[in-house]
Amino acid sequence: GQEVESDTISLYRKMNEFEGKTSLAEQQLQPSIKGSNSSKYLSEDSAKVNNFNNNGVSNDTNQVVLEFKLDKNAYDKLMSDAIDQAGSKGIDAIKINKEGITDPNLKNIGVPPSKLEEFNKAIKDVIQVPKND
Repeated sequence: GQEVESDTISLYRKMNEFEGKTSLAEQQLQPSIKGSNSSKYLSEDSAKVNNFNNNGVSNDTNQVVLEFKLDKNAYDKLMSDAIDQAGSKGIDAIKINKEGITDPNLKNIGVPPSKLEEFNKAIKDVIQVPKND
């Protein structure tokens, strides 16, 4: 059969409930905290994201996993100038790493503030992933 889903690619991000609600309401990845100028990390690997625990977050903080469905062509274009995170300090580009990845074909990406708008334009859908506990 013809694979229908191939026109989108899914990226996953674990976040606090407030960021999750805002992301769902706006159907956009939220910018980093003002002044932090740090990249927002997402992963193509849903298993990795479900297992991920943000060390800066206390266990009683409700966290949600969102799935960002992006237009595949737009994502490929966005990723065309992405670079490996190792040795990339100070370079303004999407960073790629394989930290905690369970499938060698998948990757994590860090979206810097300068690429956020382009990333958000590529989004077709944002949905909450049901908790599997």
